[in-house]
Amino acid sequence: MTMHKPRLAIVGAGMLGLAHALAAAERGYQVDVYERDSQALGASVRNFGLGLHLGHAQGEMLELARASLQRWRQLLPELGVWYKEAGSLMLARNRDEADMLECFQQALGSEYGTQLMSQHQLSEAGWHGESALSSPHEIGFASAQLIPRLSAWLQQTKDVRIHYQCAVLGIEDQVLHTARGQVKADHILLCSGHEFRHLMPQLYADSGIRLCSLQMQELRIAPRSIAPTLLTGLSCLHYPAFRQTPQLVLLAERYQAQLQQQHPAIPEHGIHLIVQQLDDPSRIIVGDTHHYADDAAIFQSADADVILRELCSELLQAPVSAIRHWQGVYASAAQPYQMLKPQPYLTTVNMTAGIGMSVGLALAAQVVESL
Repeated sequence: MTMHKPRLAIVGAGMLGLAHALAAAERGYQVDVYERDSQALGASVRNFGLGLHLGHAQGEMLELARASLQRWRQLLPELGVWYKEAGSLMLARNRDEADMLECFQQALGSEYGTQLMSQHQLSEAGWHGESALSSPHEIGFASAQLIPRLSAWLQQTKDVRIHYQCAVLGIEDQVLHTARGQVKADHILLCSGHEFRHLMPQLYADSGIRLCSLQMQELRIAPRSIAPTLLTGLSCLHYPAFRQTPQLVLLAERYQAQLQQQHPAIPEHGIHLIVQQLDDPSRIIVGDTHHYADDAAIFQSADADVILRELCSELLQAPVSAIRHWQGVYASAAQPYQMLKPQPYLTTVNMTAGIGMSVGLALAAQVVESL
């Protein structure tokens, strides 16, 4: 006798939607994914391609990151796409940034597996800075290659059906009204990022979610190998991991006030410098800025692009030139992710901190297990 497989419909074929599709298929669901575009075009393919460990606060988020990174290490060889396990290097550009990195290492370095590098060690390794925090855990991806490959692999090996160019127009009871007709499912997962506001406007309005717009660039450099993902002490003002002790909070507040006075354009544009080299030694991905509003910003700041290039050139001690730039957009809220269950058959899952690549695989496994 043939057993009935419960049918799961997922809205959105970005990182989070595909992660839930994988988790559900491995737990025996019949999975259909509905994507309004011909491919994933949102935050999943507009980011740095970074599986981050260092930035998450201890507790749930750090554990999700660790579990996700472990799952990526199992999955990536099967996918056959480019990736690198080169960790990250957070460089202190001045004494204030060095103080924050040293404080973090003293308080939390053993928990995060980081090492503090001195100015002399940096110089010997070819880097410039007061000091640096080295983390071995981060994984780099080429997101624009990874997401399509993960989609194809799920369809080929996990019997997941992904329906591109099939917009979901509404949800009523356990029925999806799509551009190609009605679909009934045992359970529905909304993993469409901030776009779920068009399907469930009142739920979205009550969620506290806003949009964060980013400015990203691809830059040309003289060919060189940059193995780790590069960050700076500006990351200490952005990541929750660096607000876990009273002393770290005090140092961050002092540095924020100094930036506001001496370099006001950096906090004005929410600049958080990350440099990621993919598989081309003459190109790097650089970002980003942060602009929060109810809708995505229409115009991008030319001044912010210039500042990012100048910071990057200073960090690398080498000239850079722009190849192309683009806007990233993701949902943002006080908590790093949001899961809502407006109906017994309907669950919405949204990353609200731009960390879907870092924690999505483990979060999806938890969500599917709870259905």
